[in-house]
Amino acid sequence: MTVNYAGMMAAFCERLCWTDFSVLFMRISEKINWQVKDELLDLMQVPSLRPERARALYQEDITTVAKICELNSVHALVKVFQRKDGFVSHRKSNSDDLSLKYNYLFTFASKVLSEARAIQMK
Repeated sequence: MTVNYAGMMAAFCERLCWTDFSVLFMRISEKINWQVKDELLDLMQVPSLRPERARALYQEDITTVAKICELNSVHALVKVFQRKDGFVSHRKSNSDDLSLKYNYLFTFASKVLSEARAIQMK
């Protein structure tokens, strides 16, 4: 409901040509919608990222979409996600589990990198 109100206020300000207020309300709307602090808003432009993974990137000093593109390495993103993932198997033979997890993170990191590049192209 609050997101809707902020969106309506942004549209209202836009129609009155109050662009500064319109931008402010749009920013508030994004922040409420994604439930993140201002520092993560740029990273949240990447559709696949959720707040916990965006925070993991931010903690590794990858604070913008441009910095994701600068990495230019899926393996670097996988390492970041692995460090912050907290996945631990308590089975005796967890090599299959770890392999599945790595494959999942590799696919996810590839998607994040391609989406970040698409955003940079705009």
